[in-house]
Amino acid sequence: MANTSFNGKFLSGDATAVHRVAEELIRAVGRLIEQDEQLVARLAPEILMPRDANRQLDGVPFAHRSVGALTWQPWEQIELPWHARGKL
Repeated sequence: MANTSFNGKFLSGDATAVHRVAEELIRAVGRLIEQDEQLVARLAPEILMPRDANRQLDGVPFAHRSVGALTWQPWEQIELPWHARGKL
């Protein structure tokens, strides 16, 4: 089970500058933790996505998981916190 979750809502919309920043930040975290196998195992990162996500983020050592039934802001404010509870 993952101990660290990233908000993957940006994977369900059209690419914007905000989406690009999110992608680059997650990629940078991926590069950092790939350098330490123990850190990867301890953090067990995953990207949580709404069901309408139309793409995945390639090149990161994270699992991608679609969760919930809602989309857009209701997903982010109601379902994402539920699925990410107790995680970093």
